[in-house]
Amino acid sequence: MTKIDYEQYFRQFLDNVKITINPKERESIENSIRMLQDEGFELNEYARGVILKFGGIKVYGSVIGQEKNTREIDFDPLFVSGEYDRMEEYNLYADDILFPFGGAEFHYYFCGKKGKFYVATPTLIEFGNSIDEFIEMYCSAEAIHHQGKKLIDYRDCFLNISRYAEVKYVITEKEVECCEKKVPHILGVDIDTKASYVYEHYEKFILTWQDNDGKYIGTIRFVPSQDLLQEHKELVETMKGCYDTERDEYEIVEDISSWFPLFYFCNGDAFCLDLRNGHIVFYDHEVFDVGRNLHGLRIAKSINDLFDKWDQLHFADVYDWSEICNADGIDPASETAKKYI
Repeated sequence: MTKIDYEQYFRQFLDNVKITINPKERESIENSIRMLQDEGFELNEYARGVILKFGGIKVYGSVIGQEKNTREIDFDPLFVSGEYDRMEEYNLYADDILFPFGGAEFHYYFCGKKGKFYVATPTLIEFGNSIDEFIEMYCSAEAIHHQGKKLIDYRDCFLNISRYAEVKYVITEKEVECCEKKVPHILGVDIDTKASYVYEHYEKFILTWQDNDGKYIGTIRFVPSQDLLQEHKELVETMKGCYDTERDEYEIVEDISSWFPLFYFCNGDAFCLDLRNGHIVFYDHEVFDVGRNLHGLRIAKSINDLFDKWDQLHFADVYDWSEICNADGIDPASETAKKYI
């Protein structure tokens, strides 16, 4: 293999970012490498070169005029230690052998034996064919989810958001009941691996979190597959009990008759599956009293699309969902979405 000039790979990068020394000593970085090897995780030449040259520092890459998009990279292979149990799956979907070399909060970095670079968010994304391309893409203004080529969405997004909320925020409510069952579809609607994992492994999942100042950030009140029919029935009964269905002033009877709540929010709003087309729509709990407002707003094109896009927002509860949705639903590239990604 041709000898790699790491100065060349990093020259442009180092000219355009801020570097902060991490209190780790060089010996600790070498220990990190040894510990990884003891665990059976070898390092290829790229990863070893990156770690030995830059291990022990944190690099902050920012875009001029867009400080909010500042990104931090920690060149320490042990940062990836929490992902050991996923390595086999990552290798499978990358069709390569991946080597860890660092990370940032909930992002993990790998380089493949074939020379490509990857980010796990924990979604695995192909992120460049060289370290300089990786750095250039990572420090760009675009959100990391919209760079590169997605290879796999790791399945347990509920576990991921729990970890995220525990680190970043204050959890005020949490109820979890796990299970093991087969759920190949939802009411006849096909679902992918990411969605099916949730339905097959969670009997109950309720999570609410806020920031350190007590500001509400988000909630997940998951409706398991066996409760969908009952929740739909109760939604229809609610409508019949407080709304003139014969007059149908707001033209919502046909909607509610086809909607099945998938997730509830604390105020009674919900994301519903519309069985007429498979779309995910917004149910406004005040619709029977004040009219349509956000009633029927498309949140996602499908259940799979919902899990993908809402996960990118870290399952935040957006005050006005219309500000973050386009014709296809949640738009992770929108200005509003950048506050949550």
